[in-house]
Amino acid sequence: MLFRSDRYALVGFNYNSIILSYLTRDPQGVVVYFDYLNGTTEPGVGTNMGGAITAAMRVVDADDRIEPQNKQRRRIFILISDGDDIIARFRACGRFARANSLRLSFHPDQFVVLNSPNAQTVAHARAELDYQAEVAEWVGADTINVHGGGAYGDKTSALRALRKAINRLPAAVRTHLTLENDDTIYTPADLLPVCADTGVPLVYDVHHHRCLPDGMSVAEATDRARATWRGEPVFHVSSPAAGWKGPKPERHHEFIRFSDFPTEWLGWPLTVEVEARGKEVAIARLRAALAKA
Repeated sequence: MLFRSDRYALVGFNYNSIILSYLTRDPQGVVVYFDYLNGTTEPGVGTNMGGAITAAMRVVDADDRIEPQNKQRRRIFILISDGDDIIARFRACGRFARANSLRLSFHPDQFVVLNSPNAQTVAHARAELDYQAEVAEWVGADTINVHGGGAYGDKTSALRALRKAINRLPAAVRTHLTLENDDTIYTPADLLPVCADTGVPLVYDVHHHRCLPDGMSVAEATDRARATWRGEPVFHVSSPAAGWKGPKPERHHEFIRFSDFPTEWLGWPLTVEVEARGKEVAIARLRAALAKA
């Protein structure tokens, strides 16, 4: 939330930093300096975030000396860079992942809704996916996983809108996109026809499927989801925090109960994402249990 008393400053940085706009109550006044950046500033090597923060603090110190009462007011700093070195760092992450045989996957937040009846929401979702597809190329991530979205009182129409939205995405996004069944609206049976029509693979979440069953067995869902992939599939597993008979089984446990890992997933190439609050410890325990099976 913005307040009338808010003031804004702009600091640009790459190898060096520069104070472009001191504190002002007019945010539109700051925008003028973006034209300056576009017209005169060339990309440089390095991204000196520390220098940018130091420059911002110099503005704060000067402001406090001029008007001590400003200490009680909110001050907003915009730090902007050409991003040259940031991209290099992303690519370095990709090289590290490949050197260590790590598979990278993105999962945008719940606000990325492709079938929303609100055109602005869809536009924002597309913009976010465009950005994530670009970063995915930098680091070598092969999947960008999203849920089906809302039903909006008419699941058939909502699924039709989802198909249309996917078909309108640029190729750079579609080559990474995957769909995941959720625990409240869309089951594997709902999404598999969309996957067949659009060529988008299904990330089968067995925990969600158990929370929201559709008459399809785990074995059948596994086989049909596997068939949507050209390469090695990605599936999700988790366990309910308070057990299957406890309250809110959709909540994730610290670890994975071995009985919750489908036997249908054993013996073939599969990437399993462990969704557990214990994170790496949960993975280690599951791997140890699987090794003994």
